[in-house]
Amino acid sequence: MFDLKSMTGLYWLRGDDKLPYWEFGSPLRHFIHWTCLQSDIAMIHGAVIGLDQRGIMLTGVGGSGKSTMTAAAISSGWQTTGDDFVLVGTQPDAVSFPIFDVLKLTGMAEEMFTDQVAMATNQSRTEGEKALIPISKTAGKNFVRQLPVEAIFSLQLTGVETSKIEDLSKVDAVAALAPSTMNILRTAMPETLKHCSLIARALPTYKLLVGTNPREGLSVLQEFLQQQSRS
Repeated sequence: MFDLKSMTGLYWLRGDDKLPYWEFGSPLRHFIHWTCLQSDIAMIHGAVIGLDQRGIMLTGVGGSGKSTMTAAAISSGWQTTGDDFVLVGTQPDAVSFPIFDVLKLTGMAEEMFTDQVAMATNQSRTEGEKALIPISKTAGKNFVRQLPVEAIFSLQLTGVETSKIEDLSKVDAVAALAPSTMNILRTAMPETLKHCSLIARALPTYKLLVGTNPREGLSVLQEFLQQQSRS
């Protein structure tokens, strides 16, 4: 329960041993979501990475590679405002802000980024439980307080060797942003859809067809930023 007037919330649970592991990675996210409804900032299911204060938003359904690409970016010295969930404002320009100090890795990504996984706070995790890694430890000063966002990239795993960028319609960009965000937050869906639509309309939108090597995919994004700076 949450009272918007007093900004006071009540979170009831049967016991701390019943708390699912992801709540330790994104605590009180519904309270933050409801608080954002009073502003022009939205809580979005996505990651933001960037170079030299020029950010890119990564979107897509769970398992599309957002966290893996974020881990690759961090290991390559890129900046980030977060993985999984970030705050995004659009007035006057699109800017992202961090919410949770956690990077969630599983499967192949755990094998690729062992140095980051070694910092996980849940070393005794059970099978199927993602590694919860403090971004502030692995990214250091590159875990920044805010990052202007220049474009949205919807990620799609292809299984082929190389990555490439394709144009993405605004409708498809909203489809990449809104459903996964609304499915996780589950409340205030019209307001969430409105914010996702505003973000998609405010920014150039693309699809990143991600190859088998996330670092190679990162180089494709870096070339995109360099081309944008030259144009």
